[in-house]
Amino acid sequence: MTSIPPAQADDEIDLVELFAAIWARKGKVMAIASASFLAAIVYATQIATPVFEASARFELNEAEPATLGDLGGLASLAGINVGRGGTSEADKLEDRILSRPFLDKIAAPAGLYQDPVFNPTLAPPGLRAQAKDLLGLDPGPPPGPARITAAVAARFADALTIELKDNGVITLTVVHPDPDRAAEIANLVVRQVLEDLFRMRREEAREKLDYFAQELYEVRVALDGSAQALKDYSLANNLRSTEELAQSSAQLVSLRKTREDIAQTGAALTALAGMAESGATFDNAARDAFMKLHPIAASLEFRRRLGWPNDEAGWRLPAQPEIAALRRDLAARDQVIERSISRLEQDARDNAEAATELEELRRELKVNEAIYEAMIKQFETESFSSGFAVESGEMIETAIPPIEPAAPRTALIAALGLVLGTVGGTGAALLLSVRQGTLHSARAVADATGMPDVVHLDAGFRRLRGPGPDAWLDRVRGCPRHGLADMAARHAPAAGQHLALIPAGIHPLAKNAALGLADILHTEAGGVCLVDLSAERVLGSPPGDRQSHGPGWTVCSLGDGPDLAWPDPPARPGETDGLRKRLHTLASHYGRLVLFCPPPSEGTAITESLLAECAGFVVLAQTGQTTRNDAATVATLRARHPEIPGGLVLA
Repeated sequence: MTSIPPAQADDEIDLVELFAAIWARKGKVMAIASASFLAAIVYATQIATPVFEASARFELNEAEPATLGDLGGLASLAGINVGRGGTSEADKLEDRILSRPFLDKIAAPAGLYQDPVFNPTLAPPGLRAQAKDLLGLDPGPPPGPARITAAVAARFADALTIELKDNGVITLTVVHPDPDRAAEIANLVVRQVLEDLFRMRREEAREKLDYFAQELYEVRVALDGSAQALKDYSLANNLRSTEELAQSSAQLVSLRKTREDIAQTGAALTALAGMAESGATFDNAARDAFMKLHPIAASLEFRRRLGWPNDEAGWRLPAQPEIAALRRDLAARDQVIERSISRLEQDARDNAEAATELEELRRELKVNEAIYEAMIKQFETESFSSGFAVESGEMIETAIPPIEPAAPRTALIAALGLVLGTVGGTGAALLLSVRQGTLHSARAVADATGMPDVVHLDAGFRRLRGPGPDAWLDRVRGCPRHGLADMAARHAPAAGQHLALIPAGIHPLAKNAALGLADILHTEAGGVCLVDLSAERVLGSPPGDRQSHGPGWTVCSLGDGPDLAWPDPPARPGETDGLRKRLHTLASHYGRLVLFCPPPSEGTAITESLLAECAGFVVLAQTGQTTRNDAATVATLRARHPEIPGGLVLA
């Protein structure tokens, strides 16, 4: 088994002991809870001022943004606002109502400055002002207009609640001690909100129309300018820039092909001139090789120039002068074609620039036409929607004076009072338990005393009462005493020895267990005397006719039970030697003595002096009666006499 260090054990909370302490003072807890419950009911029904809630429901007609379809993106690129949406008026409603301008509008018709609920200067003086007046102190300067306005605004904000539902319905609630005033203020606020919103939207519509009219005029001017520029350019260029560019491009392609053919023809003539100069024959093999190197020779134009027939067999190698004449003719033609190509390329460049500018003008015209169309559409939409006096919202349900107050809620306040009272009573019970140091659980008592041998008795031992020791003894005998019998068997003193009973506090169990243990020991061996050494005579005093007086003792017989004795005169803490002598005298008449020691509250001097002469001791403790100090005293005595066996009787 793992041992718990002392520091850790002290930090632990024994829940059983905690609840036992609360249960032991359940009467106090119930009394405090009942008093708190009654006080809460009195406050809710007699002291607290009833407050009423009046609610009005309404909704706002949100303006639909204009949509331009496919033209919306183009219009946005042009800087035109097409109504993409934003924060709704319902979301901004609470800030608008609680603003100072709105308060200035609503204060006069709602009579806020004449209402003591909102204007604190009209309310009766509070406890602080009354105390100052009673003590003759200066109450200070009266609040100025700015402070009064701030106070009215703050109380107005506290009295008003706005709830926006998912379906767009807005509930405005006003709290006021007067139900009629609550309904009146709620309706005035809603009407003012709808009126302000209507005016604001009408002004916004007018501003939009003015803005669109100006923008429409500017777009129209730009459109007219684009159309006029296109017209002027078209007239200046005869609207043929694109067609002329295409014609020039086709002619250039044809001339470049002709130039390439002339170059190939010149190469073929150069090859023929080389063959003629070398004196080569122009046979079939030479013709085939010539055709493979110069495919242009197969063209009709080449054969026409050389006078060659269709049949290749009739082709002849021309003479040098003839070839030179042909080459001069080709060079002249090539120069003409080069000049034509240069002229056409310049024309193509000019036509390309003109065509590009024309296309830019046409695109600009189309863009301005699209923007103008978008502006016209939005202008028509705004003009149409602004041409009607559409309501900004509508009242769904007006506020009516409530019949039952919303606060104070008597049931809730009473329940809260009961809960707080229970908590307070529980705290008070725990505080008392800590201050008194009472131990309420058997485990706590056993741990505090440090006794390993523990016997638990039936709870009936705590309730036994009787008119005298003998009658009390009869009732003790009627209770189950198995635990006492076991304890007596383990700690029974031998003949001529003593057994010390140490009560951990003054409680009923001390007397009951002492009588029970003495009676069990007397029944087993006889000759037992129970000696009451307490100053308070805890074990009681029998009638005088049943008492016998000896040297230093008064003895009373309990019939067939043990005798009961107490010192006469009573023992004093400073006379322990004399007490021991008297005990020796008393012990000579009995076989064994059971010494009922004084409780710790009477001191431990007598108990300390007698423990050395005892064969054992038994601690008598009762939960709910034994305190931590009593248990600590017992633990100290046990620590000083570890050689003496001891046990704990607990109930």
